[in-house]
Amino acid sequence: MKQLTLVLFFLLFFSTLFAQKGTISGKIINQQTQEPIAESHVFIPNTTFQTYSDSLGNFSISGIPVGPWELFAVKSGFENSSKNLQVSQSRNILEGWVISESESMNWEELKDSKTKKAKEQFEARIGIDPKGSELVLINPEALVFFEKEDANEVWVDLSDVLLVQNLNTGYLISVRLRRPLNLSKPFEDGDLLLSFLEMDLGSVEEKNLINSNRVEAYQNSPVFAIRKLIGDRPDQIKVNATDQEGTFILQAKSPIEIKKSDQGYRALAFDGEGIEIRTNGSPVYPELLKTQGFIGSGHPFKTLPLDFDYDQAIAMDEVDRSLEAMQERVFLHTDKDVYLMGEELYFKAYLMLGNPLLVEEASKVLHIEIVDPTGYSMLHKVYPLENGLSSGAIFLGPELNTKDFIVKAYTLWGSNYGADFEYYKPIQVMSSLWEIGQSQIEPKSEGIVVFSDKQVYQSQDSITLNVIVNNQKGSIAAANLSLAVVQGNGIQKMNASDDLLIDFLKFKPEFGHIDSSGFDFQKEYGLTLKGKINDSLPQINKAKVEVMIDGFMDRRELNPDFAGEFLLEGLHKEGEFPVLVKATSPDGRIPLRNIDLELLSPGNQFDFSSYDFGKVHPLSKRPLGVDSLISEYLKVREGEILLDEVEVEDVKEENFGAMPYGRAERTYEMDGVYLSGDTQQFIYSFANRTGFRVGGIPPMIINARGAVGGPPLILLNGAPITPVSGPTLGSDGGQAQYRALQSINVFNIKKIEVIKSVVPAYGDAGKYGVINIITKTGTEMAADINTYQEFKLAGLEKLRKGAKTEFESDNPTIYWNPNLGISTSQTSATIKFKLPENPGPFWVIVNGVNSSGEPVSGRFLMNQKSLGGN
Repeated sequence: MKQLTLVLFFLLFFSTLFAQKGTISGKIINQQTQEPIAESHVFIPNTTFQTYSDSLGNFSISGIPVGPWELFAVKSGFENSSKNLQVSQSRNILEGWVISESESMNWEELKDSKTKKAKEQFEARIGIDPKGSELVLINPEALVFFEKEDANEVWVDLSDVLLVQNLNTGYLISVRLRRPLNLSKPFEDGDLLLSFLEMDLGSVEEKNLINSNRVEAYQNSPVFAIRKLIGDRPDQIKVNATDQEGTFILQAKSPIEIKKSDQGYRALAFDGEGIEIRTNGSPVYPELLKTQGFIGSGHPFKTLPLDFDYDQAIAMDEVDRSLEAMQERVFLHTDKDVYLMGEELYFKAYLMLGNPLLVEEASKVLHIEIVDPTGYSMLHKVYPLENGLSSGAIFLGPELNTKDFIVKAYTLWGSNYGADFEYYKPIQVMSSLWEIGQSQIEPKSEGIVVFSDKQVYQSQDSITLNVIVNNQKGSIAAANLSLAVVQGNGIQKMNASDDLLIDFLKFKPEFGHIDSSGFDFQKEYGLTLKGKINDSLPQINKAKVEVMIDGFMDRRELNPDFAGEFLLEGLHKEGEFPVLVKATSPDGRIPLRNIDLELLSPGNQFDFSSYDFGKVHPLSKRPLGVDSLISEYLKVREGEILLDEVEVEDVKEENFGAMPYGRAERTYEMDGVYLSGDTQQFIYSFANRTGFRVGGIPPMIINARGAVGGPPLILLNGAPITPVSGPTLGSDGGQAQYRALQSINVFNIKKIEVIKSVVPAYGDAGKYGVINIITKTGTEMAADINTYQEFKLAGLEKLRKGAKTEFESDNPTIYWNPNLGISTSQTSATIKFKLPENPGPFWVIVNGVNSSGEPVSGRFLMNQKSLGGN
């Protein structure tokens, strides 16, 4: 079996972490008012480097390779503005970037009869084939076509950013114009300002296909030709460094001819004796490079961004994707082993793969559970995985009152391989202070050296530590580390307790013969919830499940399996969020109300009976904070028990569940309202009572908000019955609304809830308000009544990446840093902190990976001469 290596493989991770890159930050200011400008698009053209200014006008873009770049700030209603910068590794700050409001232009917009032809002309000019499937114009309404006075010429400008989707290369391309363009003249290089955004791709197969397409596009690009020419023609082409960091001069006789039998004649040309290029071969000033015969020449939307990482893409295109290569394991470095109730457990997670090049395809969700020795899960948290790393904190509350627990860490995909591929670490949670006997833990180090500024420390001393990392050749190396400083009573020798990464990697689970057909879980790129219908029903797999997440913004229709189970996948939610679930029988007549919804977790069983949790001696002293926690917890538990014992009278009442729009602005009872049974009569009668307008044939209810107004979203017992795309007057939306209302027996309407204001929970569909028609109760109406059940669920926890230097006096942890980095320009990392009262001996525990992709770990005992300390 191939040796498992860390996903933080130097080719992928350290090239990103320690390459020569810089950050640009600044503030956008209105020249006329001197006020900050929010939502200004700040970007480097033809790259993926982009952002938007915040409400204070501030922006920041990181990860930019050193060298010269032109940075743009674009905002509707303002003149385009650009800055030429020499980006360095230090922070590049633009204190006050002033942009001016644009003057109104004297133009006349084209009539509808001419706009269609102008649009077709523009699309042809930028390479969009209306019959093709590669490029898609997302929002053509952003195009503005006009004629200047006394000139029979059509020009184009943009009212907002124009979005073009390249389905072949997987980029969403934002388009800005440097200036309005004359459609009767050719576009010049630089007229279109493009910025690239990676599309959110779904399956691994789709990602692999897109990656292959990008590799093919790159290998047929001028940039690839430049790189290849440098290697193939050293006698004809010279490359010399310039005075500007990150750039080189390619010197050759222009034009450079490239003849390829399968692709015809190609050539590169430039003025003078050379052209300035970057380290990846891309020209510093693309407009100075003239090309002939390359795919995409003259069609900028078919090109790749200048910062495209070809080396990584080609490696991914050829990588091994066997089940052995795709296996995942997690190592968890916690700040200590023994905790006081009410403390937080700090951790850093390292994801390991069978093939480290698969980091982009690896799971993006880390699961951490705290289980008791029987395997019962007390807590279940989920955290984002970024480049195979995660770091955070878990509150250890009073429900953890039985002392001995196991921290369990895994990815769902990794759990397919069995319990041995999940991580287990014993911990102890104490309700009082404690003592630990003579330590049996020995110092150990592999690839790590730690120096302290002195040998003996006293109370409240400041301390400086220097951490040096070596590779297996003995050379000083860059590294990404986690480091904990813990007093002796926080570290405990426990069975199977691997606190060092190097020791953990020595255990290699039995791989055996694994067949993916037996896998229960896919890789998680977003949170996965598992639902189960517990109602007894034949053919439960044909039941209908409707789910709404965050109101109406994410609505899904699902079918359960034969066990009544269903999955909600790909959720990117942080913190607590609501989920509304409604289930009905296959014929839609019987509501199903007994539903569970929780985080998806594996059912692997691990035998903890042999675990030795070590000897910890509780003391009688209990901190006041712990007393308060336990007291509040017992009060809550007592209240829950009393609630369970209360006999509630079964009163039948109307219950429509939690509605996304909250409380209605107005409710209209239908008792006493004259109704003929005719739909048109109902529409006019309702509009007269509520202040809505009626227009169109057939008549349509319109909310006259704004200059034009539009149709409100109509619900029947909480479920939408008109299109959620938001029809407009004159479209077939009037027909859809009328047919929806026509399907209702108006004599069965009990009341109508009206919200005329915008309802954000329904997205664009709620732009013109909501009308909820509630029918009378009855057995035959049961299926119509909204039976949504609301679940409050905890999403992804926020990462905690910064160092923590202050802890309570009773906490054995002195210092914790989950992201201690040593760059290629450093020989060591320096940390400084202050010791507590009577520190006594303390441990420094370090884990991580160096820039050669090798695991490194160290456990060092310091201040040993102060053994008399408490």
